[in-house]
Amino acid sequence: MNRKQLDGCRRRLYRRLPLLGGWLRRQAVYELVLDASLEAVRMLAEAVTRNGEALGREGGDASDADVVLVAVPSGSISEALGKVTGLEGKVAIDATNAFAGRDEQHESLSHEVKAHTNGPVAKAFNANFAVLYDQIGAQGVQPSCLYAADDDAREVTEQLIRDAGYEPVSVGGLENARALEDFVPGVLAKIGQVFYRFAPPGDL
Repeated sequence: MNRKQLDGCRRRLYRRLPLLGGWLRRQAVYELVLDASLEAVRMLAEAVTRNGEALGREGGDASDADVVLVAVPSGSISEALGKVTGLEGKVAIDATNAFAGRDEQHESLSHEVKAHTNGPVAKAFNANFAVLYDQIGAQGVQPSCLYAADDDAREVTEQLIRDAGYEPVSVGGLENARALEDFVPGVLAKIGQVFYRFAPPGDL
C-alpha cells in the first residue's frame, strides 16, 4: 500500500466516522489495511487519530460524514457538538456514559446529542469495555453489544456493531437510552471487565 492509497483509505474512514472512539477507530484501521504492512497500519492509525480528535475537540465540519460517533465525556457533549458544523440531520451513534455528569434537562445523553443533530440517534458501545476489545476474536461465542435506536439509525448501528466484532442486541427505541446508560454503573461496573451475551435458547 503506497502513501496515495493509504491517504485514500484514511479519507474514506474519516468521512464515514469523523468522531471515532479510540478502540473502534483502531479496529477500523486494522480492517482497512489488513493486508498492508505494519508501517501502513501505523501511518493510518496516526492520521485517523489526529483528524478524529481534532474534529471532536476543536470543532470541524461533518457535512460529508455518513455517520457521527459521539465519544466524549458526558459533561462535554453540548460543548463538543457545539463546535462541529454540518451535523443537521446526521445519523449519530452516542457511546457516552454519565461518569462526567449529565444535563438533566434531557431525557438521556442520547437525547442531548439529538438536540444538536436533529437526526436519528442510537445509543451503542457504551456498555462494552474498550480494554477488552482486542480479545473479542478469542471468545468461544460472539459477545453482545446492547443498543437502543431510532428506526432510521438502526441499520447502520447494527452494521457498525458487527464490524466491531459484536452481535447487536436491541433494547428498543431511543426512549430506552437512559436505561442503557443506567445499566453501566448500576450493573456492569459492579461485575467488572467482562464480555456478555444475550441470546435466545439454542443460540449460546
